[in-house]
Parts: sequence; structure tokens; C-alpha cells
Amino acid sequence: MSKEFKINLLKEMDLLYAKIHRLEDVCEQANIMLNQRDEIEEGLNKRIAELEAENDQLTAHYATERQDDKWIPVSERLPEANKCVLVYDAGGNMTVDFLVTSGEVEKYFWLAKYRILFWMPLPESPNDTQTQTIVYGKESEE
Repeated sequence: MSKEFKINLLKEMDLLYAKIHRLEDVCEQANIMLNQRDEIEEGLNKRIAELEAENDQLTAHYATERQDDKWIPVSERLPEANKCVLVYDAGGNMTVDFLVTSGEVEKYFWLAKYRILFWMPLPESPNDTQTQTIVYGKESEE
């Protein structure tokens, strides 16, 4: 082998070793990126699970709250005695009334002119921390 051939061969070997080192660096970076991707994916899946659980809780809470906003047929159940409720009668009227019990069997609504068909609980009154009211479209402090 000639000296020139050996020099060219060594140069090509150096280039090949450089390419191998470059490929090793690229593979290492790819592994780092894969590990980061796995960590990111794990974090995202954890957050998705948290949001789904929160959504389930809010959905259950909303469903519970909405039950109080529905008309309850008197054939299904009657309200608590002596507690004001909103009633809807056979004449198409809505009013606030309360159930009266006389003895163990007799139950009737106090103000009813017509037969009561449905009832629902009254909404909660404003809490003590509520200080603003809307009067004719404008906010005012009370």
C-alpha cells in the first residue's frame, strides 16, 4: 500500500467515525426527546383525568341543583307540611302556598282555589353578603 492510499484511508476512516459520533448524538437526542414526550404525555393524561373527574362532579352537582327547579306532581309526592312552596293548579295559576295537615290523613293546600297539580320548592332567599341589586337596569348599593 502506498503512503498516499493509507493517508486517504485514514481520512475516510476519520470521516466515518465523525459520522458515527454524529449518529450517536442524534440517537441520544432522540431518546431524550422520547423520554420528554413520555413525560409530557403522562402529565397531559393526568390533567385530562383530573378535568374529567371535575366535569363529573360538576355534572352531578348541576343535576342535583336542577332537581330543585322541576315541577313535582302531587301524585308523586307532597311537600313538607307548613313549608311555603310554589304551586301550579288546574286553573293554570301559579302561586305560593303551603300544605296543611289536619289529623293524620287529611292534607290540603291552604289557599288553593283549584286542585293543585304540581309544586316546587321556592328558591333560596338572597344571602347576607349580597349588597348589590339591579333596579331598572342599573346597579345600586343597598
